[in-house]
Amino acid sequence: MLGQSAILFVATKPAKFFNMPNKRKVADEEMRERLRQLSLCSTRAPKLFGVCAIGRNVAFYKYDRETGEITPPKIPQPDSVDIDGEEPVDTAPIEWWSTNVMDEDGRAKFLELVEEVNSMVNELPTIELDVSELAEDIL
Repeated sequence: MLGQSAILFVATKPAKFFNMPNKRKVADEEMRERLRQLSLCSTRAPKLFGVCAIGRNVAFYKYDRETGEITPPKIPQPDSVDIDGEEPVDTAPIEWWSTNVMDEDGRAKFLELVEEVNSMVNELPTIELDVSELAEDIL
């Protein structure tokens, strides 16, 4: 609709990605890119929200328009890989996807997010649009 843009989006990935750090990394990068893209839209919302579902497990993302920060904070990948047997840095820890939306606590957490979004939307000032001129242009 005219003058509106997404405030909350959900991205889904197959459950088999859950235990694959490289797949979680890609999912995390996609979520951050989507939030950055949405932040460029003309939305008036002070925050944008994303939910990344890998199977039944979800990670919650938030973009704060005032600070430009995305949570959870990005974990930087080291410039070089240590070949001395150290584990590579997991830039999208499995713990971020610790909420299972099929259990009661997970469902409650998701509904809290929905309520936060609804409250924020209800506090946004209303924009009056004169669609009669727009309709004349279309017709």
